[in-house]
Amino acid sequence: MKIQQISYFVTLARTLSFTKTAEVHFISQTAVSQQIRLLEEDLGAQLFARSNRRVALTPAGRRFYEQAVKILDLIEIARQQVREAPQHQKELVIGLAGVDNSYVVQLMKGMTDRYSDVGLAFQKCTYDQILQGVLNRQMDLGITLEMYPSDVPEIEKRTVAHLPQYAVVSNKSRFAQHNSLTRKQMDGEDYYMPKTSRHTAGRMQDVFREAGCSHIRVIQEDSMDSVLLKISFGQGFTIMAESALHWISPELNLAVIPLENETVPLCFMRNRENEHPALDFVFNSSR
Repeated sequence: MKIQQISYFVTLARTLSFTKTAEVHFISQTAVSQQIRLLEEDLGAQLFARSNRRVALTPAGRRFYEQAVKILDLIEIARQQVREAPQHQKELVIGLAGVDNSYVVQLMKGMTDRYSDVGLAFQKCTYDQILQGVLNRQMDLGITLEMYPSDVPEIEKRTVAHLPQYAVVSNKSRFAQHNSLTRKQMDGEDYYMPKTSRHTAGRMQDVFREAGCSHIRVIQEDSMDSVLLKISFGQGFTIMAESALHWISPELNLAVIPLENETVPLCFMRNRENEHPALDFVFNSSR
């Protein structure tokens, strides 16, 4: 039995919706179903009765819900006590998504001089992982491209730059010689992106629809390296911000073309309850 499984269970018990539970936790509905099934197997009892369009707690589920809420409350108390411990202030855990190292150094300039006793721990991750990490206080700071704006009340955000976006295609593509492109011009092509949640992939599909594209497939690959390899062999395209172009090596034979009038926010994110003093300095000095 895992804490995250209990958290999924409590959310599902309250919403009685796999869709809403997946959205709350930034994961797919399939992942929610799998984790609930594993929890039921571990407990040796069915927690939910499922029919075609309805989800309901079983008697065992109602009993477990009462205890699960208490478990999560105790975990939150333990987390709060850890947060208040002085030694917690000695390290700043920073999540990075789509950001070149040079941007990180520039954005955090002066922080290490002011707080020389604060260690730094960096984690390369996805936008979804940063949202979840900051929300759960597993990360102190997220530095990320906000491709798909999300409003989470517990998270404070600050936009520190607006970065140009580029279409990346094979140098043999019919678009390779263009001086600029729009999303509409790419209609009919396959769009490749690193693997993410179903919710985030759906948001990207919505962005293309809003741009007037009705024939674009959004295809997920294991990593950005895999995405760029696919494109280098003439399969589809991707879109990258200026801060992520370091992924592209000359050997891949790719063309990088500006997207007309398109930028993406580069943001700082932190939990509103996080009172790490070095974090305050970074947020305030970025204005």
